[in-house]
Amino acid sequence: MVVTPGQGVELATTLLAVPASDVDVVIVLGPRDVTDDIREGLNRLNLQRDTLAKRLGKTLLWCGLRTFLNATWEEAPDLWSIRDLTFRIPLLGVNDMQRASSTTMPGSSEVDRDETPRLIEAARKVGDDKNLGRLLLRHAQELLSRGEPRSAEARLAEGAAILRGLASLHGTYEEALCEELRGDVDVWLHSPREGVAAYGRALAMYQALERAADCGRIFLKRAEASDDVETSLQDLVRALVSFDQTGDRLGQANVLKARGDLRRFKADLDGALLDYERALELFLLADDRLGQANVLKARGDLRRFKADLDGALLDYERALELFLLVDDRLGQANVLRARGDLRRRKADLDGALLDYERALELFLLVDSRLGQANVLKARGDLRRRKADLDGALLDYERALELFLLVDDRLGQANVLKARGDLRRFKADLDSALLDYERALELFLLVDDRLGQANVLRARGDLRRFKADLDGALLDYERALELFLLVDSRLGQANVLQARGALEIARENPAAALPHYQTALALYEAIDDALGLSNVVAELARTHALLGQPTEARVAAARAIPLAKRAQNRYALALINSVLSALPSPPDAP
Repeated sequence: MVVTPGQGVELATTLLAVPASDVDVVIVLGPRDVTDDIREGLNRLNLQRDTLAKRLGKTLLWCGLRTFLNATWEEAPDLWSIRDLTFRIPLLGVNDMQRASSTTMPGSSEVDRDETPRLIEAARKVGDDKNLGRLLLRHAQELLSRGEPRSAEARLAEGAAILRGLASLHGTYEEALCEELRGDVDVWLHSPREGVAAYGRALAMYQALERAADCGRIFLKRAEASDDVETSLQDLVRALVSFDQTGDRLGQANVLKARGDLRRFKADLDGALLDYERALELFLLADDRLGQANVLKARGDLRRFKADLDGALLDYERALELFLLVDDRLGQANVLRARGDLRRRKADLDGALLDYERALELFLLVDSRLGQANVLKARGDLRRRKADLDGALLDYERALELFLLVDDRLGQANVLKARGDLRRFKADLDSALLDYERALELFLLVDDRLGQANVLRARGDLRRFKADLDGALLDYERALELFLLVDSRLGQANVLQARGALEIARENPAAALPHYQTALALYEAIDDALGLSNVVAELARTHALLGQPTEARVAAARAIPLAKRAQNRYALALINSVLSALPSPPDAP
């Protein structure tokens, strides 16, 4: 394909029209003089990079003099970010070289991680500072995409220093890209706030250059890095506008997915669901299977949170199929872990265990320590539920080691809380108390109020069991304050039920009654079968202790079907104990 002045605008259309099976390689030969229409055509091609990559499915070889190949860098920088092979052809000596660069699209097996370092060394030898700086930036991008931020930081520093010394590159795309990459490195290695500041500088430069697609990408990155939800939502709206200007469906889809995640975090579940639906439509239009899979996983998580377990399971099944099609092992592992959690919630413990086993294998294959730790924690919870306490303890120990290795304080806190619960069940109360203390410190460090509340409630139960009723009361009161702050009705109900049990331990059933009644109203509001069956059974006992046999029988009659529905053996045993201790009704024969 020969690019000629006057026909450059049709470049993207022509490439997208190449039949999928007719050729193995497409060669684009550029002219000596790069006219405005050619630059416009390259810019349009840049905006359709992902569509081109998916439709072409073959090697794309760019040939031309330095003027044309430099123009491809300036006008189609995103296209360069997926290049896998580049080489130079010396024609008239080392200082007058024609360059050819090959973009290996999906569908080609050709990958060469050493090509950019080779080009960097070639540029050093010939003293080509402009291209040396650009190549260093490109290598920094590649290293970031491979999860090597420290190496990327070194390449970025060298490239930025070289480009700062070239007056011709001030106020250009390269200068903006330096700031964008600095933001990426800061977010990864240093401080997200520093990253947000760097993104702001990059954004100002891209806006001055009128690069709408780049602006949209920066808005999205800044939204993901910011710790202010409202500011992030505003940036995502701006990103949508930018991508709409360029007709970038994939950009819009990614923004909608990110906004759905934020809305889910804000408990705007209906808004999140709408964003996921729109994102899924756009990913389907763009034939982006990976994007579809990620949205389906997120929508499944949302539906699971809303107790739409059947809908969530369907989403997980479809997501898993797509992750398998694109050979994304990490995606498969994350879905399997989520499906395991769902199956555990549905009491399909054997199915959940299978999912956890498969997820663990995949996380090991991709060397994801965090993924392994999360699955081990989940499997430990499952084993504890199946009364395999030794197996659960082993899983917790391994998970804790991995969370420590990756410096995940929240993960450590959750495992310590779970291990404390297990040790309390095994009557190792002193060890359980130590786990709760460490978990509470970590939840405080990461400012997780819900985690703090759950630990305080558990420690209160332990202290009540040890007859430290005053200490238990203090823990329950602090837990209740935190559950109110985070608006957790389930947490509030659980603490109020525990407060009732504390009053029973103090032999003051009259004081227990209002706590149980308030807990009952909360359990009814959220339709928690387990909590309902427990608290109604406790009410039956409380009425019996107060000498109110009629009320006790009414509560027991209500508790029996609730306990059967929840498969709550504790509640059934308590009800039988209460009924057997009650005097016979006056009209009984």
